[in-house]
Amino acid sequence: MVQTTHPQDGHDACCKQCGSQAPLNATHCPACGRLLTSPEVHPTAPLRRRPAALPFDCQGRDDFEHTSSAVLQFLPSGTCIAFALDQPLVLGRGAHSSLADMFDLSDFNALEHGVSRHHCMLMRHGRHLVVIDLNSTNGTNLNGRALLPNREYVVSHGDKLILGSLHLTVAFTLPLSGN
Repeated sequence: MVQTTHPQDGHDACCKQCGSQAPLNATHCPACGRLLTSPEVHPTAPLRRRPAALPFDCQGRDDFEHTSSAVLQFLPSGTCIAFALDQPLVLGRGAHSSLADMFDLSDFNALEHGVSRHHCMLMRHGRHLVVIDLNSTNGTNLNGRALLPNREYVVSHGDKLILGSLHLTVAFTLPLSGN
């Protein structure tokens, strides 16, 4: 059931999914039903259960060449997005972030999965890719292991990350060989 509320001040908001006008204080778009999010309206709520994760017992290579990119595959959709990671990249939700290098996970139902606005960061550290939980509300897991906030953890090709309860797999592109 789609719930909407009526605007109190007469101003409308635009739905990021379909572009339709919605009352400013609406919770869902009246045209497509998508949840309308605003950082002020929807704080990250603690999850009521631990995220489910399959056992993971082998890792791929952890050498992340300077010419490699990280490919994140979001589950269950299978959507893959590549990042060069020339600069640290924050994974979170909300288009209102002041960070230039942030990837908004809202299209992957981040709010419902308990993803914080600034959940974790991926960055190069020497010849490795590292992930840092940014003191998120529901935590970050790497291959089923809960990460301590503000500490670097090396990510290998094929590793599984869980942000709140949003699952993704990390793969590395192979560096281009010289001709």
